[in-house]
Amino acid sequence: MEPLALAVAGRGVSPNLLTLAGLGVGLLSACLFGLARPLPAGIFLLLCGFLDLLDGAVARKGGRAGEAPPCRDPPPPLRLP
Repeated sequence: MEPLALAVAGRGVSPNLLTLAGLGVGLLSACLFGLARPLPAGIFLLLCGFLDLLDGAVARKGGRAGEAPPCRDPPPPLRLP
């Protein structure tokens, strides 16, 4: 992921643009799932996850990453009757 992030950051691609692209791909995936097209929907969902990983890596390599939030305890498990 590092070499790809360096190449993308070197071309001047903004991490925010990658985030927006990932949002669009995720919405497309949701629409395809709704249309009962699971195979293309799954492929686009994997692409959405890849773009999510890539935008964080590009932000770190480009020096635009914010400070990580503090760790929090997970919420308690949901108990159903």
